[in-house]
Amino acid sequence: MKTTVIQLEPHDDLVSIKDKMSWNPSPRMILVWPKRGKLLKGTLDLSLIQRAAKRYGAQLALVTHDLLIKENAQALKIPFFSSISKAERKSWTNIENARTETKFPKGFSALLESKEKTQGTEKIKEQSVLIKIVTMVISILAMAALFFFTVPSATITLHPQKSIQEAELEIIASPIFSGFNPSGGLPTFAQSVEVSGELSRKSTGTVRVPTIKASGLVTFTNLTQTQVTIPAESVLITEDPEVVKFITLEELVLPAEKNATIVGKVEAMKPGEEGNIDSGKISSIAGGIGTIVSVNNSEAFVGGKGVDASAPSESDYSQLKIQLLEELKDRSITTLYSNLEVGRVLIVESVLVEEVLSNERVNVVDLPSDEATLRLTVRYKALTYKEEDQNSIATVVLDGNLQSGFMAFNDSMIVKKVGVIKIDNKGQAIWTMKASREIMPEWNRYEIANALAGKTKETAFQTLQKVFPQTEPAEISLNFKWWKWMPFLPTQIHFSMAGTE
Repeated sequence: MKTTVIQLEPHDDLVSIKDKMSWNPSPRMILVWPKRGKLLKGTLDLSLIQRAAKRYGAQLALVTHDLLIKENAQALKIPFFSSISKAERKSWTNIENARTETKFPKGFSALLESKEKTQGTEKIKEQSVLIKIVTMVISILAMAALFFFTVPSATITLHPQKSIQEAELEIIASPIFSGFNPSGGLPTFAQSVEVSGELSRKSTGTVRVPTIKASGLVTFTNLTQTQVTIPAESVLITEDPEVVKFITLEELVLPAEKNATIVGKVEAMKPGEEGNIDSGKISSIAGGIGTIVSVNNSEAFVGGKGVDASAPSESDYSQLKIQLLEELKDRSITTLYSNLEVGRVLIVESVLVEEVLSNERVNVVDLPSDEATLRLTVRYKALTYKEEDQNSIATVVLDGNLQSGFMAFNDSMIVKKVGVIKIDNKGQAIWTMKASREIMPEWNRYEIANALAGKTKETAFQTLQKVFPQTEPAEISLNFKWWKWMPFLPTQIHFSMAGTE
């Protein structure tokens, strides 16, 4: 076992000695007194040193030749030695008495005390045996009484007569309520979620797609006396310039003679049946040349053709929007449920479109495409409430309608919605709540425990049948099977209800 040797100096006092002990604490500490100096001459100082050693969890021994220090150590039962080697080598128990008696004289007060003890030794010996016997008997009886008074305990299982209590109340769930109220006001919290999706369907509309250009012959007339050259791809305009335009296919030259004519072939600038115009529809040439040359088609143009093709219609996108919004709503409900805090309830009927963030028609209406595709990003909002708030309303309603002389069987209840949940024009959810729970005759466990305390088990059965209506006899379980009495302390009698978890 590790031993710390602490050499004391003549100038050391109580504080410095404690500091030295704290520097290197160990299971055993030896304080070595200096040859000169007066250290810790009082019993109190030495006692404080002894307490300090105990705080460090150490045994204390002294190495000193000072007779007064030895006497004080003897009084405090601190072992002491004449040298460090002896202190380290010898046991620290049962050594101080012999060393005190043989190595130094007692003080005057110690001698007087020893004399008085010697004179009364015989009388004390005679009395001590009797006192010990009486004390032992009293202690045993007291412990036995304490044991039988406090240790026995009993557990009583009751089978109360139960019935069902029911109540209905209209619930108005709205964010305007800051807390629940017994009249049915239920505070809600609005939650939002954004979802995106895409949906396609086959195009139901049709559109005419131009394929071949119309063509025909026109007659150009010179309005001047000079030669006029009509360039190829000159633009010819009809009576309705917004419908279709035509171009010449080759360069034409009108002779230098007024009213001279020339026939040229032209075709529509765009394919399609719109180029099949009647005779006389072409009225002029675009540009400056139109002031010196007139033009006319004496025959109808033919050859313009087109084919029918599928194309998205407004009806297609209307149907897609309805279907996609329903799908996104279902997805938003799933997301809202996954984000729902523990203890909160989602009012599914309150899930509504808060805002359509994007609405993209991938295929344009009335342009050829085999399908219509719609992409939407929508923000949905919904109302949620704390289940605890609804249960609190149910508890208040049930308690307010509880028949006198009855009490709730336990804390559990069943809360259901009756009918459908309606959302009014204020965004409030309204439904009928039906609450039910088991109730039983009212009783006071402390009064019954006091009535049963100290009675026999048979008497306890009879008492319970009188004071508490039950469907079958109670079950009494004592912690000591051989014990016939109920505990004397009412607090040691415990109750449980059959049918409760």
